[in-house]
Amino acid sequence: MLDDENVRVVQAKALQKVADDVKALTKQAGQAGLTPAAGDALMRGFLQDGADLLEMQTDALMTNAVKNKINRLTDLCLDNVRQLAEKGIHSEGSCEKLKDACIYFLRRKREQDACKIAEIFKYMAYNHKELRGFILKLLGMIGCVAMKSKQTQLALQCVDVIMSSMHDLQAGDEEIEHTALDMLQELAAMAGRMRDEAAFNAVISKVAVHYATEKVVLVGRRLEAFLLDLMFIAADRRYVNSLPMLRWISLRLVRNASTSREEQKKFLLEWSVLAAQMANRNWFNETKILLDGIFIFLTREQEMELTRTVLTSLAGQFQMHSQWDGFAGSFKIYKAWHNYLLVVLDRAVLGKYADEEERLDDIRFILRNQRDMLVLTARLTMQEEQVLFHQWLQLWLEENKGNPRRQKRVRRFVQLTAQFWHMTQPKSSKKQWPLLQDIFEPSALSKKYWHYLTQVV
Repeated sequence: MLDDENVRVVQAKALQKVADDVKALTKQAGQAGLTPAAGDALMRGFLQDGADLLEMQTDALMTNAVKNKINRLTDLCLDNVRQLAEKGIHSEGSCEKLKDACIYFLRRKREQDACKIAEIFKYMAYNHKELRGFILKLLGMIGCVAMKSKQTQLALQCVDVIMSSMHDLQAGDEEIEHTALDMLQELAAMAGRMRDEAAFNAVISKVAVHYATEKVVLVGRRLEAFLLDLMFIAADRRYVNSLPMLRWISLRLVRNASTSREEQKKFLLEWSVLAAQMANRNWFNETKILLDGIFIFLTREQEMELTRTVLTSLAGQFQMHSQWDGFAGSFKIYKAWHNYLLVVLDRAVLGKYADEEERLDDIRFILRNQRDMLVLTARLTMQEEQVLFHQWLQLWLEENKGNPRRQKRVRRFVQLTAQFWHMTQPKSSKKQWPLLQDIFEPSALSKKYWHYLTQVV
C-alpha cells in the first residue's frame, strides 16, 4: 500500500503540456537536414520530457487512461532519442538521464523498457568513442543490478552492448578493452553469485564468439586475469559446461601472437594452480578439464621450456596432495598429468631434433623430474621408494586396463624412471633395488630407449 502522504494525482494540465511539447519536438525531429545544434536541443528536450513523465508516475494515483497515455508518450520520447542517437547525436548529460530512466524501469520490473535504453547506449558508444568508457561502466552497473534482480534479458542486453563496443579496436584503445573486460567479469561473477548457470554460460559464449573473430588482443594480461577468474568461478560452482568454453578462449589467447613466452609461462602456471585448487577438493571432472586444457596447449606448441615449467609445478602439487590424500588418491586426481608424461617422453625420444644434446637434456629432465617426484613423495608419506614404484605401476596399469599399447608405454615409463633412480642414486637405492626387480617383468625397454637412458645418466 502507498503511504497516503506520498500519493499524488497527475495534473491534467501538466501532462497536456508535456504531451504538446513531445508532439512539437517529434515534428521537428522529422525534418530533414538537422544541424548538430538542433539535434542536441531535440535530444535534451526528449530526455527532459521523458524524465518529467517518469516523475509523474512515481507514487501517483492514476486512471488506466492516464497511465496508458504516459506510457505512450514515454515510448515516443525513447524512440526519438534512439533515432537521434543512431544519427550520432548526443547531448551533455544524456547518459546520466538515460541511466536514471533505466534504473526506474528496472526497479519497477519493466524490463522491456529498460532494454530499449540499453539499445540507445549501443548507438552512443559506437558513435562517440570518447564516451565509451563511461557508458561501459554504466552498463556494467545496470547489468549487475539486473542480474541480481533476476532480470536476465536486460543483463544480457548490457553484455551485448559491451561486446559490440569491443569490435575493431586498435592500438590506443587499450583502456576501452580493459574497462569492457572489467564489466564483463563483474557481470559473470554476479551470475555466479546468483547461481544462474545459464546466464553465466551466456556471458562466456558471447566472449568466446568475440575472440573467435577478433585477431588483436590489446590487454593480454587483463584478459588472462579475466579468464582465470572466470575459470575459478566456473570450477567453484561446478559449471562443467562452462569450463570447455573458457579453456577454448584461453588456448586462443596463449597462442595469440601478441602473447610473449613469459606471459604464456605465467598464465599456464596460474592455470595449473587453479587445477590444484580443484584437485584439493577431490573434484575429478573439474580438475581433468583444467589439466587437459594445459596439455592441449603444450602438445600443440611443443615448446619444451614451457613444458618443463608446467611439469615442475605439477610435480610439486602432486607431492603436496599425496601428503594428505595418499599416493593413490593423488594419482587418481592427477591421472591426466601422468598420461601426458607418456606423450612428452615419446616426443623426446622419437621426435626430430636438430641438436642431439637438446634431446638428451629433455629426456634427462623428464626422468629426473619424475625420479624426484617419487623420492620426495616417499619422504612426505614416510614410505620406501620401492613401495611407491610398485603402487605407481599398478595404479597406472589399472587405469589403462583394456589398452595393451598404453600399458606397454606405462611399463616403459616406470621402468625407465626406476632405472634412472638406481643409476643416479645408487647408494640410497641399493637396499631397495632387489625388491624392484618384478616391475621389469615383462621388460618394455627397447634398445633405443635403453640407449638414451645410458646417455643421460
